[in-house]
Amino acid sequence: FQPTTPPSTKIMCDICRGPLDHFMFHNNQKICMKCYNGQVAEKCFSCGKALLGEYVETSDGKLFHEECRSLPLCAICNQPIPPNTEFRVDNTGRKTMHMNCRWPTRR
Repeated sequence: FQPTTPPSTKIMCDICRGPLDHFMFHNNQKICMKCYNGQVAEKCFSCGKALLGEYVETSDGKLFHEECRSLPLCAICNQPIPPNTEFRVDNTGRKTMHMNCRWPTRR
């Protein structure tokens, strides 16, 4: 009779199967912070990053980091223009737009 090595007692992420140092529970799963931030956590409507800790919810259900909620909106697509992102301004100087947004063409 030879003794067998007991199975590893390392706790693994239920999504990526990587080892867990710090983790979150979600739907009875142990999830590493990388998977939680990338796949599970609610995202900021403005910057797209995970919402951890306190955040703001608008009356229409959009979620924002406190510092992201006052970002300017694109006049064309109505989506926030993230910080440190290039944007353009219309000829009146009052409307900001994403660089790749275009006004619909009229026919």
